Amino acid sequence: MSTAHLLLGVISWLIYFNFQFVTAEVAILSVSSANESSSSGFCVSYNPQFKSIPSQLAQAIEYPLYDANLTLGCNTTDLPPDLNNMALEVSRGICTFTQKAIVAQSLGAEMVIIVSNDLPTPHSDNAAAYDTVNISIVLLHTSDWLTIHDLYPQGVNVALYAPEVSKLDLNMIVIWLIAVVTVTLGGILGGVGPEGRGHVPLFTQRRQNSEAPSIQDPSQGATVKRTVTLTALTVVSAVVTMTTMLILMYYFYSYMVYVLIALFALGSWWAIISVFQPAVKLIPFCNYRLPENRLPVLRDRPTVKDLLLVLLGLGIVVWWVIVRNESYAWVLQDILGVIFCINMLMVVRLFNFKVCTMLLMMLFVYDIVFVFITPLFTESGTSIMEQVATGEGSGSSEQIPLTIKLPRFSSSPYSECTYPYSLLGFGDIFIPGLVVVFCHMFDVTVHTNRIYFIGSVIAYGVGLLITFAALTLMSTAQPALLYLVPCTLLTTLLIGLKRGELRHLWSGKLNNATPVPNTGRLINNDNDDIITGTDDITNDSVQA
Repeated sequence: MSTAHLLLGVISWLIYFNFQFVTAEVAILSVSSANESSSSGFCVSYNPQFKSIPSQLAQAIEYPLYDANLTLGCNTTDLPPDLNNMALEVSRGICTFTQKAIVAQSLGAEMVIIVSNDLPTPHSDNAAAYDTVNISIVLLHTSDWLTIHDLYPQGVNVALYAPEVSKLDLNMIVIWLIAVVTVTLGGILGGVGPEGRGHVPLFTQRRQNSEAPSIQDPSQGATVKRTVTLTALTVVSAVVTMTTMLILMYYFYSYMVYVLIALFALGSWWAIISVFQPAVKLIPFCNYRLPENRLPVLRDRPTVKDLLLVLLGLGIVVWWVIVRNESYAWVLQDILGVIFCINMLMVVRLFNFKVCTMLLMMLFVYDIVFVFITPLFTESGTSIMEQVATGEGSGSSEQIPLTIKLPRFSSSPYSECTYPYSLLGFGDIFIPGLVVVFCHMFDVTVHTNRIYFIGSVIAYGVGLLITFAALTLMSTAQPALLYLVPCTLLTTLLIGLKRGELRHLWSGKLNNATPVPNTGRLINNDNDDIITGTDDITNDSVQA
């Protein structure tokens, strides 16, 4: 396996991070000065199983806040004996949330506010505690506690409420459109046949490669290696690599984030060149080639217009790197992300439907484990996937760029509580997109009316809609592949079963069969029976 193969494989593996943001049980703590009319709202987490709270501030009861100077509040000895109709503020630690609430309740408090460095939902392992505790248990972030003390040094009153918000999120609609369009374009460009499959950087077009089969570029007279095909062994290596990278990101986020920023920048530059090179070749001017030279990247004498494309792509990527933390940088990131995903779908291949199934099922389990299972083992109770996606608790202002990122268009009372952007990981586009590309390749080979391709695109769109619906209804993180994998695989499987082509679809080889013109079917050359399939549908690909 060449270094280029390895780099391509690593980049394709690294883009799979399914990023979702968890919507916890959150509420607004309204804080107002005891002597003035000014007030502020702060995001807190709470558990309605202990005590329900109103949905409007006008209905919320206001309590004077007793600041125990970050006393732990695990027993009554460090607290005043009378806290009737007050809210008690204590520090997290030593004892359980329930124990702190029972102590505060015994002293007459109506609410206990626990200052914490993170905001997990307060809970109890003992179901009876939900009947014993009749006051609100609230977790307030340490930074917000400091802000309150800076704004209101003379004492405050607090009120707790949980506003109702619309379930319809415009961001989901926009992200759905971006994802479906990207998968569709990637499927079209990646599966149209040897003459239209992916490209390589123009400065390496003329170089021969003895490691793998290649096809001839008729416009340049150069040997061009078109694709890299992932085998079963490579798929296993990919999942192991993704798991390792995600764990490294979790423990060494402040360092690893810059590695991914660099990889995304290089991958996006390459993608701009690869995706737009065919269009640039159609430009009738600037066809002059550079003079003979021995410079490493220019010795193949690219044309002036090719060189301009390279410089334009480099300029766009450098611009994004410089402004990546600005409020408008999400526009550039999304544009580069779409081009990046399309290019990867044009280059990376799955060998057959068996490998498709193997890859998606392994990532199906991967997705569930890192979204649903890991919160049981993390100190904060937050999934590893979420913490890596948002950089929460890392101390770094940088964020991983491997996502489609949209600011929240609609205003919400919970703007202080939620992550300010909606995210969809590239993996939720790229991984199902590989199945879409494979389906289109099979359609082209069998000369169908694109039934596999159309079916897989529709299945992807439906699966993503189900994901967003589950996210809205359950108000918790949803691993997208939990829904995308069954939708895409089962749809393709059913089409192949209905058409009698499942065996050929599964193996990726169509043996002794040739297409029947205008039928989208194949004839078995041994006995003239109408079946499906042609030659190996990946006969011009490079296996990795």
